Amino acid sequence: MRVLVVADGSRGDVQPMGVLASAFQREGHVVTVAAPPGMRGMIEARGLRFEPLALDMELVLRSLAAAVVSGIRAMLKAAPQLFIDSLNSQLQVLPELAKQSDFIIAGGVHAGIPTLAQYAGIPWRWVIFSSTLYPSNHHPPLTFPFGRAPRWLNYLLWQLTRVFTDRVLRGPINAGRLRLGLPAIADAAQHVLCPNPIMAMEPELAPRPVDWPAMDVIGYLDPGDGDPLPPELEAFLAAGPPPIYIGFGSMTDPEPAQRTRWFAEAARRAGARLIVSRGWAGFGEGLPADCLAIGPVSHPRLFARVAAVVHHGGAGTTAAATRAGVPQVVVPHIADQFHFASLVHSLGIATPPLRRTKLSVARLAQRLQMVLQDTGMRERALALGETIRARPPLSNVSRLLVLEHAKPFDPGQRSPMVRLLSG
Repeated sequence: MRVLVVADGSRGDVQPMGVLASAFQREGHVVTVAAPPGMRGMIEARGLRFEPLALDMELVLRSLAAAVVSGIRAMLKAAPQLFIDSLNSQLQVLPELAKQSDFIIAGGVHAGIPTLAQYAGIPWRWVIFSSTLYPSNHHPPLTFPFGRAPRWLNYLLWQLTRVFTDRVLRGPINAGRLRLGLPAIADAAQHVLCPNPIMAMEPELAPRPVDWPAMDVIGYLDPGDGDPLPPELEAFLAAGPPPIYIGFGSMTDPEPAQRTRWFAEAARRAGARLIVSRGWAGFGEGLPADCLAIGPVSHPRLFARVAAVVHHGGAGTTAAATRAGVPQVVVPHIADQFHFASLVHSLGIATPPLRRTKLSVARLAQRLQMVLQDTGMRERALALGETIRARPPLSNVSRLLVLEHAKPFDPGQRSPMVRLLSG
């Protein structure tokens, strides 16, 4: 089967889809991966055919650095244009690739995929890495900055999300459909919501609400151990006790130099050595001698050797830290990061969340002291990591392409978003 894998988003969206694409290719399928242009090296290193999307998500998030650290209002103001630009990028680059494919599997931002699948006359499925991407009365949407809420509030927030989605996307979707010769849609929220999604996360990090329909749960798409750690990092790890790791991945920052000073001072107050991941924000300049700035490295290899992981709460980093069996401090910035921050705290493997809008030297130092001194947290993290690592690896992914699991959504029935929230 010819499979088009679309991974539009940050590294945390693209890397797991690359793992899934490799699994399809090993099982004999012809695979093309479409992703932001900066992800070419990651995808081609897996021996996969790469097609660059028109939108460079890293450049977009760098331009939104102030909004990323400013909270929900700023992001809700900035997000519509990002979604529209992603939609237009997909509809610009992918129509002919879709025509040459038998199936589309999408991860990350995916607003153009249902239209492309209809244009090509093929089925599609959506891979989600967080339960907050799918409607339920048991959790709030990822657009709201809290991990939990009462059922009545979840219901209202999903209704608001439905209205927001339709208002933002219906016009741009219909403009793209007109160019492709397709009829207009009446409800963008119904149009983009996949009726048979695939959950790619460990069950401990994605508990399934009772009001969900049946879906395939395949677990975290583990990229493996990856390349050995760089010699400079190996030497730093060997030179003293396990350090703290701080990295915010694709989250950008308008003042990376100041934030780097905060990290170093908080680690000094906690009496810990420090590794800072530069990430898309560009942290790490001017660190003292007992700290080290690093670029992209293997999370599984590194996290197993640190005292704790301080991160933004992205799905991939949360999964990697949990698999490594290391305690966590989560500093959520946007989206489903609040969900994961709340979840790992409830599992007893992380401190209370520290919102990015509340980040300070004193608060970070207090969390670092807590995570270093709590032996019960460390023991729980080790035990959960062992449980997860003991599971068998992903296999038989071809079943995800079986057409009976990917029947086109019937416009005559109520969308899952409406059905779940009123049922």
